[in-house]
Amino acid sequence: MRAINPCPQSCLAVSAPAEQTRGVDMGRHRRCQLEIICDILQICLKSENKTKIVYHANLNFHRTKEYLDVLLRLGYVDEKTNGSGIILYKTTGDGRIFLENFVGAQDMFGNSLSKTS
Repeated sequence: MRAINPCPQSCLAVSAPAEQTRGVDMGRHRRCQLEIICDILQICLKSENKTKIVYHANLNFHRTKEYLDVLLRLGYVDEKTNGSGIILYKTTGDGRIFLENFVGAQDMFGNSLSKTS
Protein backbone atom coordinates (compact mmCIF):
# COMPACT_ATOMS: atom_id res chain seq x y z
CA MET A 1 0.00 0.00 0.00
CA ARG A 2 1.20 3.48 -0.84
CA ALA A 3 1.92 5.88 2.01
CA ILE A 4 -0.38 8.85 2.25
CA ASN A 5 1.61 11.98 1.50
CA PRO A 6 1.02 15.23 3.31
CA CYS A 7 -1.35 17.68 1.74
CA PRO A 8 0.17 20.64 -0.12
CA GLN A 9 -0.62 24.03 1.35
CA SER A 10 -2.72 24.92 -1.67
CA CYS A 11 -5.38 22.37 -0.70
CA LEU A 12 -6.18 24.43 2.39
CA ALA A 13 -7.00 27.38 0.17
CA VAL A 14 -10.44 26.08 -0.79
CA SER A 15 -12.86 24.88 1.83
CA ALA A 16 -16.16 23.20 1.13
CA PRO A 17 -19.30 25.12 2.00
CA ALA A 18 -21.19 23.85 5.04
CA GLU A 19 -23.97 22.40 2.89
CA GLN A 20 -21.48 19.98 1.31
CA THR A 21 -21.14 17.79 4.37
CA ARG A 22 -21.81 14.61 2.38
CA GLY A 23 -20.17 13.75 -0.90
CA VAL A 24 -18.09 15.84 -3.22
CA ASP A 25 -18.92 18.88 -5.30
CA MET A 26 -17.56 18.06 -8.75
CA GLY A 27 -16.89 21.77 -9.41
CA ARG A 28 -14.24 21.87 -6.69
CA HIS A 29 -10.54 21.58 -7.20
CA ARG A 30 -8.80 18.20 -7.17
CA ARG A 31 -8.75 17.03 -3.56
CA CYS A 32 -5.54 16.28 -1.72
CA GLN A 33 -5.23 13.20 0.46
CA LEU A 34 -6.04 15.05 3.68
CA GLU A 35 -9.24 16.37 2.16
CA ILE A 36 -10.22 12.85 1.11
CA ILE A 37 -9.51 11.62 4.64
CA CYS A 38 -11.69 14.40 6.05
CA ASP A 39 -14.46 13.59 3.57
CA ILE A 40 -14.40 9.95 4.72
CA LEU A 41 -14.34 10.94 8.40
CA GLN A 42 -17.29 13.24 7.83
CA ILE A 43 -19.26 10.53 6.02
CA CYS A 44 -18.49 8.07 8.83
CA LEU A 45 -19.80 10.39 11.56
CA LYS A 46 -22.94 8.33 11.02
CA SER A 47 -22.09 4.63 10.73
CA GLU A 48 -21.84 3.80 7.03
CA ASN A 49 -20.95 0.76 4.95
CA LYS A 50 -18.14 0.78 2.41
CA THR A 51 -20.47 1.17 -0.58
CA LYS A 52 -21.97 4.39 0.81
CA ILE A 53 -18.48 5.70 1.58
CA VAL A 54 -17.41 4.94 -2.01
CA TYR A 55 -20.37 6.83 -3.49
CA HIS A 56 -20.40 9.78 -1.09
CA ALA A 57 -16.62 10.29 -1.18
CA ASN A 58 -16.46 9.79 -4.96
CA LEU A 59 -13.74 7.12 -4.73
CA ASN A 60 -13.39 3.62 -6.13
CA PHE A 61 -13.46 0.57 -3.85
CA HIS A 62 -9.72 -0.02 -3.99
CA ARG A 63 -8.91 3.58 -3.04
CA THR A 64 -11.55 3.56 -0.30
CA LYS A 65 -10.05 0.40 1.18
CA GLU A 66 -6.59 2.02 1.26
CA TYR A 67 -7.91 5.06 3.11
CA LEU A 68 -10.04 3.01 5.50
CA ASP A 69 -7.02 0.82 6.33
CA VAL A 70 -5.01 3.92 7.26
CA LEU A 71 -7.88 5.40 9.27
CA LEU A 72 -8.41 2.11 11.11
CA ARG A 73 -4.69 1.85 11.89
CA LEU A 74 -4.66 5.43 13.20
CA GLY A 75 -7.75 4.77 15.30
CA TYR A 76 -9.79 7.45 13.51
CA VAL A 77 -12.55 5.01 12.49
CA ASP A 78 -13.96 1.87 14.06
CA GLU A 79 -15.15 -1.16 12.12
CA LYS A 80 -18.24 -2.95 13.44
CA THR A 81 -20.52 -5.61 12.01
CA ASN A 82 -24.26 -5.04 12.32
CA GLY A 83 -26.87 -7.75 12.92
CA SER A 84 -27.12 -8.43 9.17
CA GLY A 85 -23.39 -9.08 8.86
CA ILE A 86 -22.68 -5.77 7.10
CA ILE A 87 -19.44 -4.04 8.09
CA LEU A 88 -20.01 -0.44 9.16
CA TYR A 89 -17.41 2.27 9.70
CA LYS A 90 -17.82 5.00 12.31
CA THR A 91 -15.60 7.97 13.10
CA THR A 92 -14.05 7.70 16.58
CA GLY A 93 -13.47 10.49 19.08
CA ASP A 94 -9.89 10.88 17.82
CA GLY A 95 -11.21 11.04 14.26
CA ARG A 96 -13.65 13.79 15.26
CA ILE A 97 -10.83 15.78 16.86
CA PHE A 98 -8.71 15.41 13.71
CA LEU A 99 -11.65 16.50 11.56
CA GLU A 100 -12.40 19.52 13.77
CA ASN A 101 -8.72 20.56 13.73
CA PHE A 102 -8.51 20.28 9.94
CA VAL A 103 -11.70 22.27 9.42
CA GLY A 104 -10.38 24.85 11.91
CA ALA A 105 -7.13 25.13 9.96
CA GLN A 106 -9.09 25.64 6.75
CA ASP A 107 -11.14 28.36 8.39
CA MET A 108 -8.08 30.04 9.90
CA PHE A 109 -5.69 29.88 6.95
CA GLY A 110 -7.89 29.38 3.91
CA ASN A 111 -8.23 33.00 2.87
CA SER A 112 -4.60 33.98 3.40
CA LEU A 113 -3.31 30.89 1.59
CA SER A 114 -5.53 31.45 -1.44
CA LYS A 115 -4.12 35.00 -1.79
CA THR A 116 -0.51 33.78 -1.74
CA SER A 117 -1.01 30.75 -4.02
